[in-house]
Amino acid sequence: MARRSRLPLWEKVNLMAVMSLPAGYTKAVWERHMRSLVKIAGPLSGHQFLAGDGIVAVVEDGDPDEVELDDVIDSTAHRMQLASETVMRYYTTALRWPEAKRAAGVGFTVHFTLSSHPQRFRVIKNPPLDPVTGEHRWSVDAARRKMTQLTRHAADSDERLERADKVLKDDDDAAAEVSRLMKREGVARKVVADPKTRHELRKAEYEHWRAVEHGEEEEEDSGSAPGKAEKQQKKSRAVASRPRQEAEIVVLLQGFAGFFATLQKTIPEIHAQDYTPQTKAAVLEAVAKGRAVLDWCESAITTGRTGMDRDLVRLLEGG
Repeated sequence: MARRSRLPLWEKVNLMAVMSLPAGYTKAVWERHMRSLVKIAGPLSGHQFLAGDGIVAVVEDGDPDEVELDDVIDSTAHRMQLASETVMRYYTTALRWPEAKRAAGVGFTVHFTLSSHPQRFRVIKNPPLDPVTGEHRWSVDAARRKMTQLTRHAADSDERLERADKVLKDDDDAAAEVSRLMKREGVARKVVADPKTRHELRKAEYEHWRAVEHGEEEEEDSGSAPGKAEKQQKKSRAVASRPRQEAEIVVLLQGFAGFFATLQKTIPEIHAQDYTPQTKAAVLEAVAKGRAVLDWCESAITTGRTGMDRDLVRLLEGG
């Protein structure tokens, strides 16, 4: 008897929305068709294994010193009017799943998906929870998850992100997709709301323009020489960065100059001996804030990390 178990409502709703009743059908019509197809699925799986066993027999009956597996598969596929890939799938699945080890009621494709698992004979006896039915049973997606393969239906956000990571393995593809997504206002706003992400963006920008300034930054080879317009764009970006950097430096140095000038003029004339304890405490608190801000500035210049930590925010706010 199939075991039943509770599962998180969000997960059940997420998958049931795409797998239970497609748009355009009443439940009665859909279920009528599904009952008929499920009855066919069992015998169909059996026929696939039967074909696989037959192909295994063909290979084993040949002279082991002369048989070329690919030739046998191709010739068999031609006679069966199937694709060679299909015949190879039948063969390898039947070979890796001796009849005594096959799980009753579990489809051929699930066996095929699990066929390279080192503990497949044990694994197939322990089906996972099906989020749609609430039963412990195998599905193709469940088998793919077990093999850490991409599934047709992602169960949650983590699985969707994992799928994206596997698809976008190439850095160029990933960068292009990030650039495209950043054009969506909601995405850009959420990305920059994360302090760690902001830091990584600033760090990358800092490294990029520093490389441009030193002539180290080159567009990655796209397989063809860059055109005149592209070269001009690169030159323009490099030139455009200089005024921005110079303006930032001027603002910083002017701020320090004003700070130094004010203190240099004021400190020699103070009468600290006349200050009340409260006044001294207020000034020393300002000194602590100034020291913390200078440390922050030093860290930002040396590391490129410009975000304030919570302690600094509380200190500057007087908390």
